[in-house]
Amino acid sequence: LIWIVSENVWCCFSCSEEWLKRMDKNITSIRPIFEKTYGKESATKWIAYWRTFFISVAELFGYNNGDEWMVAHFLFRKK
Repeated sequence: LIWIVSENVWCCFSCSEEWLKRMDKNITSIRPIFEKTYGKESATKWIAYWRTFFISVAELFGYNNGDEWMVAHFLFRKK
């Protein structure tokens, strides 16, 4: 079984932009969580990784009015 969800139905584009805005706005609160999760020496690197992820998702799912990229869900069953 397979079903396709385009950006027009799924909120990847707008959600990702909103997550980026919220992360940037709350970075002083988020940094200690990243330091605990990824280590103090790696927090800045991981902040950059997450920013890159949010920007990439927004750009990919926003391209061509959201009709170019999509999410496909697959339901597998044992043979």
